[in-house]
Amino acid sequence: MEEKEYCPKCHEIGEKVKNITVKHMVSENLMGKVVDEETYYLCMNEDCDAVYYNLNNEKVFIRKT
Repeated sequence: MEEKEYCPKCHEIGEKVKNITVKHMVSENLMGKVVDEETYYLCMNEDCDAVYYNLNNEKVFIRKT
């Protein structure tokens, strides 16, 4: 069963992703902000600016414009 959590920006359900996925997808200057011990989620709402988020540390990685 996949873990799901609500996006802090749009409040729609996101999907759990591995930390390595987040590290590979964020820009190089943000890689250090990805914490190995934390759980990250992918916002599934295409209209939301949030891409990945972490509820424990309240970290939100937004779309690059």
